[in-house]
Amino acid sequence: TFKKSSNIPAHIKAAIFALKKEEISEPVKQPNGYYIFRADEVNQQTLEQATGTIVSEVRDLKLQEWLQGLGSATKVSIENEAYFGLKKASPGAK
Repeated sequence: TFKKSSNIPAHIKAAIFALKKEEISEPVKQPNGYYIFRADEVNQQTLEQATGTIVSEVRDLKLQEWLQGLGSATKVSIENEAYFGLKKASPGAK
């Protein structure tokens, strides 16, 4: 089963999604040989069926954008390296 969001090369996707039910593709060349695809079933989701997936993907994308923005806007500094055992404190330091 392939979806348009499947992680496959564009030329294979084009060959697969051009097929109608029971059609067979022309041979598709890959580095390890040739592939021939046959469409046993062709299904499409209605908007109502796909809404959950769409909402989830958009939410994940927005979360990743927010986290990247937060990470790039945050500056981290270590004021007392001795606390982490990175460097011995000077005798007069607390």
